[in-house]
Amino acid sequence: MLPESLNEQVIAFCKALAPGEIEKLVFKKQVFSGIPNSWLATQSSLQAIAAKKIPAWDKIPGLVYPDKEALEQCTSEIVASWKKSLVPKETDLLADLSAGLGVDGFTLAAEISDLVLFEPDENRAEYLVQNASKIRPSSTKVICGPASDSDLETLVEGKKSPFFYVDPDRRNVEGKRLSHWRDCQPDVSRIYAVLKNTPARLLVKFSPLDDPEEICAALLGAKEVYIVSVHNEVKEVLVLWDFSALTETTDYYACNLLRSGQLDCRKIPIQLSGRPLPGRAQKGHFLLDPWAALRKGRFSKCMAEEAGWTQISGNARLYSAADLPLFFPGRIFRIDDIIDGLSSFGKQRSGMDFHVISRNFPETAEQIRKQFKWTERGNDFIICFCNDAGEKVILKTKLLD
Repeated sequence: MLPESLNEQVIAFCKALAPGEIEKLVFKKQVFSGIPNSWLATQSSLQAIAAKKIPAWDKIPGLVYPDKEALEQCTSEIVASWKKSLVPKETDLLADLSAGLGVDGFTLAAEISDLVLFEPDENRAEYLVQNASKIRPSSTKVICGPASDSDLETLVEGKKSPFFYVDPDRRNVEGKRLSHWRDCQPDVSRIYAVLKNTPARLLVKFSPLDDPEEICAALLGAKEVYIVSVHNEVKEVLVLWDFSALTETTDYYACNLLRSGQLDCRKIPIQLSGRPLPGRAQKGHFLLDPWAALRKGRFSKCMAEEAGWTQISGNARLYSAADLPLFFPGRIFRIDDIIDGLSSFGKQRSGMDFHVISRNFPETAEQIRKQFKWTERGNDFIICFCNDAGEKVILKTKLLD
């Protein structure tokens, strides 16, 4: 619960604490009346995490954070800012049905007249109310509890273009991770059923482990699917339904967001079979490593089939081309050599500068680096994988800028 005597001076004190001071604080005399030093120490640690993940919020005085898990689960500022582009300008209400810290809700509704935030956890809801008064003091309503069917129906009444956002909790009340999207809360299937006969739009953030094609087959009419990677790591699978114009065909996109804020987005030709021509790595050719967002499911295989790339490992999602491709969605390496044996090669070059990529290979990249004492510097990469015949392949390559 929030301390009763909390004010901006207390939060400023927490933000100013150095890491070494945090550990000592719990043994010192109480700094602020009515506020345990243990709360100050915890809040100081949370403020440090938030400063890196949500830098824009770090500039707003008086914001507080309920727990570490909420910060770890919340959307990063860079992804939330991009998602805002998916919200139409004519939207007249935005409802976040699983608000958490509210990063997505506040960001998506930055230019929307009305914002409603649902948060089932009582403690987090209390912190959310405190932060809402600082981030968006007007036209914001925080509701402690899940959104019922009647809540959804009431929110839609009188609205021309309401927008609903859901980031289901992928852990149960005991903290155990849930393996399937149908088991998560709020129940996306129920929300879909209530909203599908309204003019609403629904954007759902699924886990990177969820299969978007399975989701779209179960909940028909999705307009768009976005597989979003940040710095080449898949963070979110987003599915958007526009219930005012349900469609029989869904457009799929792979999006790669750099930490600089740049966005590259490519449409995935999912209508293809996803069976590119097989081949082998050849010296002088180019090895193609698609974005992490494209390595999910059959998506990279569909793009390879369309572009004419040769598949040199289906499980590792690695492809090859004789000519340098233009606008390739991922990293391109020039194959300088095909190594017969990793052991003899590594011993001769012990202590040198090599990055290592290991996919569908017995040894991990870390194990290989440690074995040969390689340092990750420069543009030279050793790429290890098993081809579709099950044979080990080791390539010495150079990453192209």
